[in-house]
Amino acid sequence: VSSPVPPMPPSPTAPNGPLDSVPCPVSPPPTSGPAAPPPPPPLPSLAPRSHCGSQASPPPSTPLASTPSSKPSVLPS
Repeated sequence: VSSPVPPMPPSPTAPNGPLDSVPCPVSPPPTSGPAAPPPPPPLPSLAPRSHCGSQASPPPSTPLASTPSSKPSVLPS
């Protein structure tokens, strides 16, 4: 009898899982932007920032990489 009892609690958990799944799919649509007109404005703002940040990161990374290289070179020197 104990065995059947544990499975019962999991049942309620299962429904929770699907519920979480539903919200997840909902997030993707907003991300698309074109699907929802209101979300697009905020998303675009974040998107540009993310893109800028990503682009900015690469440039700094390159200089940083060069700096470390110079440092190691100086140390050996």
